[in-house]
Amino acid sequence: MATYLLGQVSGGVLNISSPMAFHDWSHASYVQDDYKITRRLTLNVGLRYDLRSSPVERWNRHSNFDPYAINAETNMPGVLTYAGVTAPRAFVDRNYRDFGPRVGFAYALAGDGKTAIRGGYGLIYLLSESYDTQGDASNSLGWAASTSFTPSSSNHATFRFSDGPATLVLPTMASGGPSAYRGQAVRAQNLHAPSMYLQQFNLTLQREIPGQWVLTASYAGNHGVHLPGSNYDLNQLDPKYYLQYGLSLQNLVANPYYGQIKSGSLSGATVARSYLLLPYPDYTTVYTMANHGNDSIYHSLQLTAEKRYAKGLSILVSYTNGKVIDESWSCAGGSCGATGDFRAGRLNRRQDRSIDADDISQRLVVSGVYELPIGRGKALFGSARGITDYVVGGWQIDSIVTTQTGTPLTVRGANNNALNWPNVTTNPTRHGEDRGVQKWFDTSAFQNPPDFTVGNVARTLPDTRGPGMFQMDFSVFKNLHIKERTRLEFRAEAFNVLNHVNLNNPGTTFSPNSAGVNMSATFGRIASSMNSRTIQLGLRMTF
Repeated sequence: MATYLLGQVSGGVLNISSPMAFHDWSHASYVQDDYKITRRLTLNVGLRYDLRSSPVERWNRHSNFDPYAINAETNMPGVLTYAGVTAPRAFVDRNYRDFGPRVGFAYALAGDGKTAIRGGYGLIYLLSESYDTQGDASNSLGWAASTSFTPSSSNHATFRFSDGPATLVLPTMASGGPSAYRGQAVRAQNLHAPSMYLQQFNLTLQREIPGQWVLTASYAGNHGVHLPGSNYDLNQLDPKYYLQYGLSLQNLVANPYYGQIKSGSLSGATVARSYLLLPYPDYTTVYTMANHGNDSIYHSLQLTAEKRYAKGLSILVSYTNGKVIDESWSCAGGSCGATGDFRAGRLNRRQDRSIDADDISQRLVVSGVYELPIGRGKALFGSARGITDYVVGGWQIDSIVTTQTGTPLTVRGANNNALNWPNVTTNPTRHGEDRGVQKWFDTSAFQNPPDFTVGNVARTLPDTRGPGMFQMDFSVFKNLHIKERTRLEFRAEAFNVLNHVNLNNPGTTFSPNSAGVNMSATFGRIASSMNSRTIQLGLRMTF
């Protein structure tokens, strides 16, 4: 059964690097009841309410680009707004509807209490303040300024204040107005961002068998909604223009904003035609910030066999077969200007929905702890005393064996005056002896797309994965009881004790020349491996 948070949680002030410091408060309350319906059936019902704060910058030194408003000064879409002046103080609105129900049950299938079926569902809201309030200079435009100058003499070995500029450029703050930073890159944060949440669900069948073993078979899944990590460029060129205009996208044309924009790549008398086809032609990049737009789904079969601790021995065998599918993952922090891996993020992010790049489809872990039956009170040398017991008694060995499949591969690269996505013509997966470090997958399956078209390769290859991993870790412990309250522990640990070679993923950058022939020597090749065997020794005294 799941364990749920009880009581109330509160937060205080989050201070980050100058010039921004934030206030935020979050509260949660939870009620839960257990109902024993029959001797065999127990029902667990709960409801949690989360009140997400409206985080603010303490001194309102926060600005934001509103991509949907019309600038009254230019009659163009896109306005720079200022907290507490032309926009609300909060980064995101407060949400009053975050009710999270939870329900679970446990049912004994037989009267002997050795077979049980359990299940549960919960809607869990994720704390978003730390994600929504990661501020830096890009979302405090107007409150920072730099002054450039050239020293009067280049012969000085050190800087002298007398060489400094006569005047300093001061921050414009809100007086910069809605057109401040026009012609530059800006970031847009959604004031009405929805709450992030997970729907978690599971169903478990458990049976105790002779020998103090417990067998468990479970279905477990979750659905993530409005998750972070899906930033994109609101000012991306529509791919349809690649075919419509071709190379003429690069032609210089008269800049209709000449004289209005004072600095940057859009300040000249001419600009590339492609700029004038952008949704916000008087800006360069319009990043989304802290976008709550990712969606994920996870399903898994989980099998475990556990030998409960008895006579110095415990064993746990766990096997998971699962899959996680989501949309692109970009920089998770609000302070990151990175955009997700989308063909056309502002137009259709769902087309790049695929298996997550970190998905591990199968994983088996076997772990065990064994106290050797040697020493005082044990089967061997049970009457040992003094130095003999110090030498032969108190030994314990542990081991963890892990084996798992590799992660999906992501192939990018094109030379066709469009986006960086190649075409794939057939399944590139190689098997058995056909696969090796020199050619892990079929590189000939990838082709350079025709000029001005976007390749058809999936965000992650659905069947082609990197090398799996096998590792055995082994440790030996020795406990020495020096006095009643003093114990000395010796430990020797070996990670990857068998020194098994676990290969890293192959190169996945397709680099075609103008004829479409791959020129990268590392494409499809494996050039490195994970850590080799590592041994460490230690002593620990407890008193």
